[in-house]
Amino acid sequence: MTVMSKWKKIGAFLLVLCLIAGLWTPVPIKAEGHTDYTPEELLEDIEGILLWEKSEEHLSAEDNLLDAVFLQGVGNSSIDWLVFGMGRSGYPDDYSGFRAVAEEKISSEYQKTGGLDREKATEWHRMALAILAAGGDPTAVGADQDGNPINLVVDGVYDMQEGMSPGKQGINGWIFGLLTLDSLRYQVPEGAAETRVQRELPRPGNPFSSASWKNSWQTEASA
Repeated sequence: MTVMSKWKKIGAFLLVLCLIAGLWTPVPIKAEGHTDYTPEELLEDIEGILLWEKSEEHLSAEDNLLDAVFLQGVGNSSIDWLVFGMGRSGYPDDYSGFRAVAEEKISSEYQKTGGLDREKATEWHRMALAILAAGGDPTAVGADQDGNPINLVVDGVYDMQEGMSPGKQGINGWIFGLLTLDSLRYQVPEGAAETRVQRELPRPGNPFSSASWKNSWQTEASA
């Protein structure tokens, strides 16, 4: 991992962390030294992180962060999550550039291999969430080998390629699959290879059963 790549991962982590903090519901328990932050303060922190990212890319505060050089990293976890955080926070930038590059890279991968990954369903989930946050439609991205629009939600959540399942990646695949479904309340149709019930009901063989949870924590928690 290069130094630049390391700092991009840190920046993406901090940005998403700020967003998560803003989504938490306050509880009436006050720990000593605890500080409540207003949405405005969180947005200031997010802007500070993005200004730092721009300085790392030798850009001015007025420049778009999503420029041609930065977008070379689309498809990389740290870049995709950074764009997700930017879009969800409402930070102004050229998201059309991200959508165009993402569409090109996803189309190219589909046309070469028929999908994004043989092991990690979260490759679909991460791209779907980032594209949605950037104002795109993850159910109609680019074109596959037959020239049809690519549906990242269908292909990555409930109707994956033969021999694949979100559970193949462990608990991470199921968690991000549900997050992707709920991002825009996508419905799982009758006859789908994976049903929502299979994800959510704790029963033998289900990924949310106690035994499966215990084993799944051995997998890396990244997407």
